[in-house]
Amino acid sequence: MPITKKRFEEIVKKLKRKGEIVPATYDCIFKAIMKKCPKYRADLTSRLTGIPKKLILNTYKEMNTEYVIDNVLERGKVSDILFAVKGYVLNYEFNNRKWDGLIERNDAYLGKVKNDLIRRTKSYASLPKVIQININNFYCFLSKENLLEFKSRDKYGIIESDKWGKIYVNLKLIREKYDRGLK
Repeated sequence: MPITKKRFEEIVKKLKRKGEIVPATYDCIFKAIMKKCPKYRADLTSRLTGIPKKLILNTYKEMNTEYVIDNVLERGKVSDILFAVKGYVLNYEFNNRKWDGLIERNDAYLGKVKNDLIRRTKSYASLPKVIQININNFYCFLSKENLLEFKSRDKYGIIESDKWGKIYVNLKLIREKYDRGLK
């Protein structure tokens, strides 16, 4: 769960007194960087997905991060970053800490994006590819990989559809490798 605005303001004051900067591991900082730094956003997205940087810079279109509520019991769902480029829709989720239900919540966000596209697209064949990028500041899976890519496959490894996928970035592991390299 995200920290409260009051708690965040306390953290910022404490860091300022020490002469330190607010880390990009906070949602609001991550969102600000991704929204206000198009070249960084394009570079990061290109490196993670293989989508050409030029395509991202030239066809970027910000999308509404608030999803349609489907029933009375459903609470509002809001993604961190959601944008389209030609042939793709990209959803970034920055997860600062692990909690029960996190993966299911992010799955729900991915499902909302796919359902919205199906409602608005004229044919299934012309659906853009949806990629959710989860940047985790913790160990999420028992893996020593910095990047993990998930797709729907059968037991023989045959991919069901290439129209969606998930990428997990393990910041904790990257930081440890970086720190070890400095010593």
